[in-house]
This record gives sequence, structure tokens and C-alpha cells, in this order.
Amino acid sequence: MSFDRLRKYRLDRVTSAVRDAGLDGLISFKSDSIRYISSLRPLIWEAGYQTRNIAIVDTRGNVCLYVASGDYQRVVENDPWLKTVKPLASMEDAGISSKVINDQLLPQLKEMGLAGARLGVDATTFYTIDFIRKAVGKGGPSLQEGDGVIRKARAVKSSDEIRLMRAAAGMVDGGFFEAKTNIVAGRTENEIAGAALRAMYSLGTEWMPVNPVVFSGAGAFRRFATSNPVRAGDSVIVNLSAMNDGYCAEATRTFLAGRAPAATRALRATLEESYNSLVRKLVPSARLRDIFAAYSNAVGTKAHPHLSIRGAGLSLADLPQAHNASEAGGQKIEENNVVVLEARMEHPEDGSVQISDTIHATGSGASFLTRFQGDQ
Repeated sequence: MSFDRLRKYRLDRVTSAVRDAGLDGLISFKSDSIRYISSLRPLIWEAGYQTRNIAIVDTRGNVCLYVASGDYQRVVENDPWLKTVKPLASMEDAGISSKVINDQLLPQLKEMGLAGARLGVDATTFYTIDFIRKAVGKGGPSLQEGDGVIRKARAVKSSDEIRLMRAAAGMVDGGFFEAKTNIVAGRTENEIAGAALRAMYSLGTEWMPVNPVVFSGAGAFRRFATSNPVRAGDSVIVNLSAMNDGYCAEATRTFLAGRAPAATRALRATLEESYNSLVRKLVPSARLRDIFAAYSNAVGTKAHPHLSIRGAGLSLADLPQAHNASEAGGQKIEENNVVVLEARMEHPEDGSVQISDTIHATGSGASFLTRFQGDQ
């Protein structure tokens, strides 16, 4: 594992994507994209995901990083590969945002030779984008949508990225071990989720990309845990995620709390059979819409089906991404994509069952990064 090689790979991917889009540079406000560009490990606030840091990158690979002012000293002392680092006030306040754009961002663009350039901008608050547009005015940079540019760069993973994701996947597998141990009648969903969280944090996860899901019994599927106690014979869906050096992994398993009804066990067996056939289709050039069609045909009328394919990397929202056949469009699997393949079946009487894994699409077929096989 070489972090120098990882940083170079990611920056090369970004500059190539920016050039391919006909742009001269890109301004990123999204924490995970800033991490991809600059290799900053940001402080994580859900409210500050698009307002606490800024990265500017040009096609030559020059990077200027504006970092949350309370984190500035740490970054200067610990990130020697970053040559231009400046403190940034919180841009949740519109007045501060306006001042940052006019007093800091525009002069920096001029210094980098981007004053009259074609720039991509990913995503931030509406008023910040509006301030940028007003500030550049006539003769300034022309702004274009840039989120798609950086997402395209992030989609194809290097061997170093795969290694980091494999470690995150191991943390998820450790969480499943503890969750399974705690799935007994009378224990609450929150207690099961807590046991999994403790295990994953003890293994070194930086953060929970998605809060743990523990869903038991009948009713409409939900993506959180509650104080509901698990009952004997329940199916128990557990969805876990972890982050290692910024890279995410996610998986789902459906456990059975003791001896479940035959119909529930049959539903889970049907899902697993269908799921395994879908995994074999995760090969380069495979069309996402064909995978959705295959799942729909396999499930038929046995239960209400759900399928999603979501790219994983520095977030769980990389490319490719589709939650239904219409979203799949013309998207295809590329070699060295990493995706979370998630399939669920919901039955009004027999309950819900779900399975998902983080899977690496290689030239020789799909390779599981999450590998927990301890289903009851």
C-alpha cells in the first residue's frame, strides 16, 4: 500500500476528467470529493458537508485547499503534500459566504490563472453558488456543473483503493459477527445495532457512512433500528457500513431469530438464489438495466422486489448508481468499479428479507469485498 501512489492516482484521475470535460479547473465543496482531490482527512459534520472546506484544482494538478479554520493548524503540520492551504470560516452563514467568495476565492482564481477560465463547480448552498455567479460577472470564469466530472473520476478504483475498501469491508464483517451473536428473542433492535457499532469502532472505523439498520418482524421495511424487541421466529435484517481511510463498505444480511416459519425461510432462499445470479452479471460492459430486468424476472410475483446498484468509494453514492430500471439508463459496469448490490423482497405476511454486498467488478468476474457468511 502506497499513499503517495494513491494521491497521485486520484489527482491524475481528476485532472484528466477536468480536461475531458473541456474545463480549465474545478471548485469542489463536497467533503468526500475534496478528500479525493487533496487527500485531506476532513473533520466530519453532517451540517458542514458542503460548507467547511473548498478545493480548487486546475488541469496541471495545482491544488489550493481552504480548510475549516479550527482544523487549519493540524493540516499544515501533518499534510506536507499540500503546498497551498488557507483557513476558511464556516460558510453556513450567508454573509460569511459572500465575504469568502469576494475576498478569498476570486483572488485565488486569479493567482492560479483561472480568472477567465471555464470552471466546474460541484455542490454547495444555493446562496454560495449565487454569490459566485454574481462575483465573476462578465469577463470572469464561466461556471458549469462539475459534480458529474468528479464522480466520473472517482468511479474507477486503483489497487490501493480496493485494499482500503477491503479493510472497511472486514470491519463490516466484524460488525455482523457481533450482531448475529446478539440476535435472540427479547433483545431490542437498538441493542443489536449498538453491539455491531461497538465492534466496528473497536476495529477502527472512522465513521458510520450510514446509520446501522436493524429491522425485525413484519410490516413495511425501514432503514433504522428501534426499541422493538426481536421475537422468536422473526427475520432480522441488519445493514452495516464502515469507513477506512475514507473508503466505505456496506453490506446486509437477513438473520433468523431461532426457527422461522417455512415460508420465511423459503423467501430468503429465493432471494439468495436470485442474488447470486445477479452477482455473476457484475462484469465490465454489463448494462445496469439488464441486471434490473433479470432480477424482476427472477422474483416474479413471489414478493414485492427492490434492487439498487450504488457505487462505493469515498462515499456510498459513487457511480454507477441506480435504484430502479428507469434510473439505470445507459449506465454500464466498468472494470474496477466497486458497487453495493442490494436486493430485497417484501411479503405482506412472510416479512422482508434483504442482502447486499460491496463487490469489486474485475475483468475476470465479481469479487466480494464483504464476505460474512454466518447466516443462520
